[in-house]
Amino acid sequence: MLRSCGITISNSFTQVEGRVLPAPKLNVGNGEDFFPRNGRWSFQNKKFVEPAKIQKWAVVNFFARCDMRGLIRDLTRLAEMKGLLTEQPFDVFEESPQFRRAPPAIRVDKMFEEIQAKLPGVPLFLKRLKYILINP
Repeated sequence: MLRSCGITISNSFTQVEGRVLPAPKLNVGNGEDFFPRNGRWSFQNKKFVEPAKIQKWAVVNFFARCDMRGLIRDLTRLAEMKGLLTEQPFDVFEESPQFRRAPPAIRVDKMFEEIQAKLPGVPLFLKRLKYILINP
């Protein structure tokens, strides 16, 4: 079929000329320059150039066995290490036990209704399932 259209597939790769570019210099917090090594960028022990202040945030818990105090402590400590300024969470939303066996879409909808009723402004979400960032 492809040949009838004039398309052929070669068994060898096409040779092209290229060059390896030098790693870029990145600016991180405290006026520090950062050079990636071996093609890897690790921002461990680095701060943001212009850290933000996170004024209102909340924690949403769908899992009954989650150590919420530890999670909040770790999040605020990590934010501080990166130079972010945070306050304590505005609220901690715990899923109602009556919805724990409901389909996931209903569980999320019910939690979202509760959040909208209490939280001022438009919420942004950081979801801990495979570390997906969701911004509706």
